[in-house]
Amino acid sequence: MNMLKNIIMLFFSQGVNYLVPIILVPYLVRVLGPIEYGKFNLALSIILYGCLFIDFGFNLYSSGKIAKASNKEEINKTYTTTIITKLILFIPISIVIMAIPLFFEKFYDLKALLSILIIQLFSSVISTIWLYQGIEKVRIYSYVNIVIKLTSVPLIFLFVKTKFDLDILAIIQASTFFMSALILLFIAHKENIQFVKIKITDIFYQLKHASPIFLGTISVSLYTMSTPIILGIMSTAFEVGQYTATDKIRGAFISMFLILSNVIYPRVNKLRIESETSALQFIKKVLYIQTSIGIIFSLIIYITSSFIVNHYLGLEFKQSILLLKIMSPMVILVPLSVLLSNYLLLSWEYKRYYLTVPIITCICHFIYVIPLSHSYGAIGSGLSILITELISFSLLTFFVYKSGLMKKLYES
Repeated sequence: MNMLKNIIMLFFSQGVNYLVPIILVPYLVRVLGPIEYGKFNLALSIILYGCLFIDFGFNLYSSGKIAKASNKEEINKTYTTTIITKLILFIPISIVIMAIPLFFEKFYDLKALLSILIIQLFSSVISTIWLYQGIEKVRIYSYVNIVIKLTSVPLIFLFVKTKFDLDILAIIQASTFFMSALILLFIAHKENIQFVKIKITDIFYQLKHASPIFLGTISVSLYTMSTPIILGIMSTAFEVGQYTATDKIRGAFISMFLILSNVIYPRVNKLRIESETSALQFIKKVLYIQTSIGIIFSLIIYITSSFIVNHYLGLEFKQSILLLKIMSPMVILVPLSVLLSNYLLLSWEYKRYYLTVPIITCICHFIYVIPLSHSYGAIGSGLSILITELISFSLLTFFVYKSGLMKKLYES
């Protein structure tokens, strides 16, 4: 019942996450224009890159560990260790990010934006979504997320009026994440989740055991998050604007599956401890549902791409029609890859396979993303991502079959 409540609240919360960009993106691309919109998303991509290193796979590792904890002392220890470890990681990462405009002339115009958005980077340190996932109280996170997200909408409409209001947009963006993280931290304290004394060895233990998940995550995110940055280096802010605006549409569909994975993953771990057959049957149900919905969404996006771009993004984003068609198969590919990698390979501790796939796909991606982005701009970047997702899905399918999990899943 807890999982059902969590799923319902997550869908509602995610619905708000979709609703906010759906409302804001058409407004922002018209007010800011492709170039300024591209600059903002380029700076945001750099910050999100830093967040990835700070999170260090803790969203999966810490939530899984808390879900398995037998008492409050274990939860408090994981809670404290995770936040302290993230704080330690924040210091060098923030220094590197602030130094980027000083060493790369092409990014010098992003100096002010990065200085403001660094607040969002710090927010990832005190973000405790992994805690609420682990104790299966995601509805608390959802309530906070809904209120804060909805509050940001009128603020943006009220204060972001021209292309010269990028700094104001950055302040609202960063403040939204900071306030959400701060409120969740306060609620955790009210839930009697407390900081406890830990040893330096606890931090090293946390880093060591979260590193396989981090390496798998960073390898995947290296090609997704780095693509707009590479595009910004190889092409123009205009092309970055085209790519990121279109990617927001793709991301809105995919995120529905990804947010569910944060609830489903701890449940798979619990079921596997109780009964491997029950866990596999549960995964099979998820597989059927995700595949059906994913195929429908992919077809809808492909068929209606002209309508979506013309009415949603505007005439300045004409080339995004082809780009959206290219991205449409990812709506089915990405959720299936997450299922194969996280629910099967990771949950059954095939860590070597789990790590091998993203490393191979990451290496492949960097071979062709640079020349394709240089030659074809945003279209080339979109093609690169699609090729990489196809390679990733093919490799994951092979390793799940090789491990024997495919047979077990079929027979469950």
